[in-house]
Amino acid sequence: MAEEKAKKEKRIKKKKWIQVLAPASFKKEIIGEIYAFETQSLIGRALTVNLMSLTRDMKQQNKNLKFVITGIEGDRAITELFGYYLTLASIRRLVRRGKKRIDLSFTCMTSDKKKVRMKALFIPNVKVKGSISSSLRKSAIASLSEHLSKLTFENAIRELMNYGLQRSLKSDLKKIYPIRILDISALYIEREKKPVEEKIEKVKVEEKAPEKEEKKEEKKEEVQGEEKEVILPNSSSKAQTKAEEVKVDEKAPKKEEKSEEKKEEVKEVKAEKAKVDEKAPKKEEKSEEKKEVKEEKAPKKEEKPEEKKEFKK
Repeated sequence: MAEEKAKKEKRIKKKKWIQVLAPASFKKEIIGEIYAFETQSLIGRALTVNLMSLTRDMKQQNKNLKFVITGIEGDRAITELFGYYLTLASIRRLVRRGKKRIDLSFTCMTSDKKKVRMKALFIPNVKVKGSISSSLRKSAIASLSEHLSKLTFENAIRELMNYGLQRSLKSDLKKIYPIRILDISALYIEREKKPVEEKIEKVKVEEKAPEKEEKKEEKKEEVQGEEKEVILPNSSSKAQTKAEEVKVDEKAPKKEEKSEEKKEEVKEVKAEKAKVDEKAPKKEEKSEEKKEVKEEKAPKKEEKPEEKKEFKK
């Protein structure tokens, strides 16, 4: 009994709290804790942290940083910087009624050869034409791609946190048209998308598997049907004659039923005609009776004035 209890205790796994650390550029501060069975299962998970909690600066509370767990040291998880994002509430606060918002999104390479996607927004003082907004976009893409090609990914995020990259971009765009607000809404590593051909091949393989099973079932059903239809050679002639007799017997009563139905229909038609013929002479007799009644009433009216004359005399 004691050995069985010891085995059960060994099998049961308990979860534990694992601390997550920021990268060395943020002094390896504790970002958070995750409740898990094993530390290796945490690799690849992402965490979003408000920048105010890392820098202890209230002005940075409208910005978020995203970290991805890449390794484990003892009972602690190590992370790498993945992206920089503005909060949606702060973006809504920037846009006012009657102003035009110009959005921008493009990809470029950093100096440490990381493919990065940048999203920017800028709001001019007045509503502008489409030609002006397109020229602003082109010049912004050119200037930002030049700046990022000279910086590593972490240094680029540092520039965004200090508002240095935004300031330099605003000064470049003022030459085209004056801008009231300019900010970078997102900067993150662009993940490579899987090619579409691989997905299509997987779908085809999954479709072929059930088709094969359906074909096998159909073949089994055909074999079973053929076995039922097979008859011994000696008894073949007898079985055929019996089947023909049964078919003839089934057809005979059907013909009799049809002939009886036709006879009944003929009788019904004749009965309806007789009723119509009976009604016609009755109408003629009624018309003659009405005429006789009218003739009888006419002489009575003539007799009445004669009787009155006699009375006067």
